[in-house]
Amino acid sequence: MGPCGAGDAVWPALAGLHGKFQLLIQAASAQDSLAALIERISALADPAAVVYYGRDAQGRLVPGAEAWPPGLKLDRAARRGLDETAAAAVQNACLEVRHAGNQQELVVVAASVWGAESRPDALCLVATSAQSLQQLVAVAQLGAAYLSVWHSHQRSRLAEWEAHNAAALVELITRLEAYDRIEAAAYQLAGALEEHLCCRRVAVGRVDRSGKRLRVVAVSGAAEVDRRTEQVRELENAMHECLAADRLIRWPADAQRTPARAHKLVAQREGAQSVVSGLLRDGQTVVGAWVFVGDEQFGNDPARVGFIEAAAPHVGACLGLLKRHQPSRLGRIARHLWAKRKSPLASLAAVACLLVAVVLALPFPYRIRCHAQLAPVQRRFVAAPFDGLLEKTFVLPGDVVRADQLLARMEDRQLRWELAGLMAERNRVAAKKRVAVARQDAAGIRQADLEAQRLDNDIRLLQYRIDHLEIRSPIDGVVLTGDLEKAEGAPLKTGQTLFEIGPLGQMVVEIAVPEEDVQYVYPGMEVTMRLDALPGRVVQGRVRRVHPRAEVVDGQNVFIAEMVIGNEGQLLRPGMSGRAKLAGPRRPLAWILFHKPWNYLLQICRG
Repeated sequence: MGPCGAGDAVWPALAGLHGKFQLLIQAASAQDSLAALIERISALADPAAVVYYGRDAQGRLVPGAEAWPPGLKLDRAARRGLDETAAAAVQNACLEVRHAGNQQELVVVAASVWGAESRPDALCLVATSAQSLQQLVAVAQLGAAYLSVWHSHQRSRLAEWEAHNAAALVELITRLEAYDRIEAAAYQLAGALEEHLCCRRVAVGRVDRSGKRLRVVAVSGAAEVDRRTEQVRELENAMHECLAADRLIRWPADAQRTPARAHKLVAQREGAQSVVSGLLRDGQTVVGAWVFVGDEQFGNDPARVGFIEAAAPHVGACLGLLKRHQPSRLGRIARHLWAKRKSPLASLAAVACLLVAVVLALPFPYRIRCHAQLAPVQRRFVAAPFDGLLEKTFVLPGDVVRADQLLARMEDRQLRWELAGLMAERNRVAAKKRVAVARQDAAGIRQADLEAQRLDNDIRLLQYRIDHLEIRSPIDGVVLTGDLEKAEGAPLKTGQTLFEIGPLGQMVVEIAVPEEDVQYVYPGMEVTMRLDALPGRVVQGRVRRVHPRAEVVDGQNVFIAEMVIGNEGQLLRPGMSGRAKLAGPRRPLAWILFHKPWNYLLQICRG
C-alpha cells in the first residue's frame, strides 16, 4: 500500500456524508469539533480506532483526541508505525495508508488537516484488514477536509472579531477620555464591557494611595458601590488574588496552578460558571484591575479572553492619565465654590473656607499625651535570714545605699542564751563519755558520741546565726520599701521581706497609654517626657515594649508602655511622675482634632 494513491476512489454515498459532516462547521470550539468528528466517523465507517494528532507548546506532533476500543492494544512497534504514518501525512500533505508496524492485521489511514497553526495536524483511522479500506479512505479525506474548513471558518471569525474588538476599543477609549474622574470613567467602562462581551457582571477597581490595595469603584448594573456588602468585598478579594499572581486568571481553568478561592466565591455568589480577572497597568505601574463574570463558554472563549488581554494596557494607560490629571477633592470644592460665587463677600468667604480646609488637610504628627511614672529597672528583696527579734534599723525608704551597707541588725541575746545552754549540755555529755570509758561501757560511749555530734551541730548553727545578725544591702541603689523604725524589737520570721531595693543606674518609664490610642503605639516609637520634679529637664527615648494586657490605673483602662532611660547624676528616683508625649503617625489636622469626638458620638449613637 503506497501513499497518496490509495485514496483516489470516491465513495458512492459522498453526498450523504456531506450532510453529516456539515454539522462539524457549527461546533463552537476545537474540542467540540473533534468530539463531533470522532462521533461521525465511528458511526459511518466503524474504524477500530480514531486518533487526532495536534501540536504541543513546542510545535511537535503529538496524539491528542483518541477513541480506542477496550480490546484493541498496540505494541511499541505498532504505535511507532502509527506515529510515523501521521508524520508522513503531514510532511507530504496528502493521504497515507500503511500497516501498523508488525501488526499486519491493522491498517492506518492518515490525512493531513490544516488547523489553527501554520503547520498541519493529522487525522488517523486504524482499521482491520477485514474492513473496507475504500470506505475508510473516503471518510478520512472528507473528515480532514471538513475539519480544515472548520479551522478556516474559525480564523475568519477570529479576524472579524478582532476587527470588531479594535473598533470597540477605539470607541471605548474615546468615551473614557471625555471624563475627568476615574469613578465616572470606570462606571462607563463597566457598562460598555458588559454589553460588548455579553457577560453577566463587570467590576472595575483602582489602587488606593498606598499603591498596595485595590478598591472597587464601579460595578456594571449598580448605580453606586457599597463597600460594606459581601459582593464588593469578594470582588476586591478576587482583584487582590490577581495582583498577587501578577497575571490574568481564568477560573476554573487556572484553579490548579493559581490560588483562586476568591474567584470561586464570586462565581458562587453570582451563580456563574466562570470568572476572569486581569490587571490594568500604566506602563509598569498597576493602576487598577477588572473582574468579568460570565457563563462557562465565556471563560473558554479565546476571542473574548484575548480582547481582555489586548485592551488592558490601553485602558490602564487611559486610567493612569485620568489619575494624574484628576483634580483633588479640594480642587473640586474650590471649582464648585468659584462657579457659585455671587458677590465679593461670598468670594472672600469661599477663599477663607478653602484656606481652612487646606490647613485642616495638612498632615501633622499625632501626639499621644500620657501620664508617666518612673520605676526601677529591677527590684531586689532583702528578707530575714532566720527567726529572731529585730534590734535596730539603719535606713528608711528613699535612702541611697551601697552594696554591703548595713541595713538592720537582729538581737543576739536569745541566741547567746541558747548557745550557753548548749555549751553546758556539751560539757555534760563529755563528762558522761569519760565515765563510760572508765567503765568500758561501749554502748554508753557510742550514745555519748552521738549526743555530742548533735550538740556540735546545734552549736555551729547558733554560732552562724550570731555571726550573721547584720542584714546588708546586696546592691547599690535606693530603698523602695522597708520602714521598720517603729518595728524594732518585733519578732521576724524566716523569709519575711524587710527591704525592697532598686538600682539607680537606669530607670524604667512606665507610660499609661489610653486604650483608644494603643493601636498607634509600637516598639521603637519616639517619646518625650517632662518630670514634675524636674520641669526644666526633658527626657527622651524610645518605647521598648508595650504590655499586652490592659491595667486599671485611676479608674481607666490603660496599656503600659516601657522606656528605659539613664540616670546620670542619680537625680531620678522611683515614683517620680510626669507627662509623656509619643510621636504617633502623621494624620490630617482635622483627624487629629475631631476623631475622638467623632468616635464618642458614634458610641452614643450605637449605645
